Amino acid sequence: MLKILWVEDEFSEQKKIAWFNKREVFVKTDFTEAKKAITSCLWQFDLIVLDINLENSEHSNEVKELAKQFKITEQEFLQESGMNLFLYLLEQGFPKEQIRFLTANADINISRIDELREAYKQGDDDFSNKILETIKNDLSDETVIKCSELIESEDIEGLCQYLENHFNNLNDGNYKNTYNRFCEAYRRCRIEPPKEINKSLNEAKQYLGDWLENYEKIIIWF
Repeated sequence: MLKILWVEDEFSEQKKIAWFNKREVFVKTDFTEAKKAITSCLWQFDLIVLDINLENSEHSNEVKELAKQFKITEQEFLQESGMNLFLYLLEQGFPKEQIRFLTANADINISRIDELREAYKQGDDDFSNKILETIKNDLSDETVIKCSELIESEDIEGLCQYLENHFNNLNDGNYKNTYNRFCEAYRRCRIEPPKEINKSLNEAKQYLGDWLENYEKIIIWF
């Protein structure tokens, strides 16, 4: 059976059941406690699910020291501290593909594009078309025409990159969500960004469930 570590500072049993059903989930609701689990008993877990904003965590001595180190307030640190946990996981050698962010701190259109890219990779044309129809609702006629040209030429990566640039340009000069800002930093360093599931998407529970089921099949196989 999968053993899942879920870091979520607004935890409730109802949320746990809604997101994970009856799976075995170990919950940490505090940044410091989550970091302790990562550094002391990481071997217990098969998958890690992280929230980015852990602002309801205790302002522990460790949080105070880290905030001071990065010259930000304790609250500012905690609002993005899920990303710190992600980096700690990588430092411990935990596989990146076995980590997901479950967060609302991501641009919903960029999240849809990530799912579109994954759907094309899996060869799921029906799901790809469904995502595309949703994305097109937020596009001008001119942009839709350009997307159609890229689809006809079967340049799927070009399509996804074009859409990403389109929505990122709309955000220029405006506030960008934490996840998207970190992704930009990763790509500048030529590193594949961490994957996320946007809580705001209607299909979010399906996406999380599909990811969990894929690993359950692997465990059964072995």
